[in-house]
Amino acid sequence: MPLPTAIAKAANLLEKFAAPEGTPLPTPAAPAPVSIRKQCGQWWCWAAVVQAIFARQGEQRLQCEIADDHFKTAGGLGDNPDCCPERGECKGAPDDPCDRPENLTRVLRHLKIAFEGPKYCGSVAMTTLAKEVKSHPVACSFAGGEDPHYCLIGSCVTLAKGYRIDLLDPADGICFTHDIDLPCFVHPEGDRDSKQFYFLR
Repeated sequence: MPLPTAIAKAANLLEKFAAPEGTPLPTPAAPAPVSIRKQCGQWWCWAAVVQAIFARQGEQRLQCEIADDHFKTAGGLGDNPDCCPERGECKGAPDDPCDRPENLTRVLRHLKIAFEGPKYCGSVAMTTLAKEVKSHPVACSFAGGEDPHYCLIGSCVTLAKGYRIDLLDPADGICFTHDIDLPCFVHPEGDRDSKQFYFLR
């Protein structure tokens, strides 16, 4: 087929299937706002953080289900861990083998959650944090004794002077709004050093 004829036919097809003039282009669905639930077990900050990540993606998971799925891959509790004895509830017993600290890097990998990191051992520049949080929440760990405590940074807004962040802490299941007038991120309480950051994808 001669080139001019082919171009004319293609143009006719485009005109036939094109949306009427003035039709607004579809907007991609906005991600769900970030929120966090209180950790179900004493050590399940990691499960609560992952639960919040799944919820933002539109998938509702129980913390005990997340623990089950993780331990099936990680091992340590046999082939069929039973972290959900009754649907919707956690065991909560002091001797519950499911309720134990876990490394968030391993959990994210086992559950196939895309991320970059952990990065910036010690602290992270607020400019970097503000850029990352625009598209995804940032998981972070804080030094707190022998095992780290995991939280989520849900937003980071630039102010006239400094930044305002929303820190979602599963220890209480609440969001702390915190203004930072420093070049690097610090914990709202000021006495807990930021340790590692996980940039979710």
